[in-house]
Amino acid sequence: MAQSHKRSIQENTFPARPGKYRLDELDASRIAKHLATFTPSEQNLADLVAKARLSIPGIAKMEAVFKVVRHNPGCILGYARKSKVDPLAPMAEGFVAFLPLNALGLKMLALGSFDGTAPDLRLIAGQGERPAGIYLWCVYLPGPLSAAIALMMETFSSAPFSGVDIYARPVTEEGRRFSVVAGMTQGVVIDDIQTPDLWVFPRTPKLPLYDSYVPNSGKKGVGITVARTFDDLMRVAAIRNAVYIGEQECPYEEEYDGNDLSATHLLNDLQQIVALHAVLTHDLAGLAVLFIDQRQQQMFG
Repeated sequence: MAQSHKRSIQENTFPARPGKYRLDELDASRIAKHLATFTPSEQNLADLVAKARLSIPGIAKMEAVFKVVRHNPGCILGYARKSKVDPLAPMAEGFVAFLPLNALGLKMLALGSFDGTAPDLRLIAGQGERPAGIYLWCVYLPGPLSAAIALMMETFSSAPFSGVDIYARPVTEEGRRFSVVAGMTQGVVIDDIQTPDLWVFPRTPKLPLYDSYVPNSGKKGVGITVARTFDDLMRVAAIRNAVYIGEQECPYEEEYDGNDLSATHLLNDLQQIVALHAVLTHDLAGLAVLFIDQRQQQMFG
């Protein structure tokens, strides 16, 4: 909720280093077992934001906050001590507000053009939509509620947020220290845009060195990928049908012997030469085929 161009800390670049804790390694069942999470009412949220204003500068007006919440109610996570929660009328004692940004929203954030005081709803993913990035809009977890970060990560570990990188622009010294302790690093490149004041906790899994094929990248050279999706398996089948069944007249029953779903299939993209490798997991036997076809670009996108 803090304004992107307002700062209460120095704009220094801090060296990347491992934090004391990693956000994705927090055990909520242990450190947050005394806390409950729920969606606060609008009045409860307004009271919490008023308290947060006392320590966090540049928070958006409630009109803008409610506008975001009505667009995507999941953007606000409320937390309270279980001993203080009335089941009939739960009242949050702290909250995390985040913005699930779409691709354009993430780019605007990198450019410094994203207005955190009045977010454009066109830049925010709707409820249930997978975002391009998670922006921590405001974190207000005083005292023992700080353990609720583990509950926040439980939310971010489920669909549609799993694996999505988390971004923040701390505007207080406490926020910067939290970012360091949590394992976030300052400085990130988004779509070739260098953003030194943006902090990130990367969660995108690193692919193996050999997994270098990126569809529609326009890059030349050799690319290899593991067949992970149904579309990939269809590409595998298309090559095998054309080469083994079509050209070599291999019987269907022999080519598809029932081991296909237990095998690891690799797809090679060598510009005009496409190679298929199937490694059978049960006996490590393999097969390879080169399929030369000028239509490769259409087949592999």
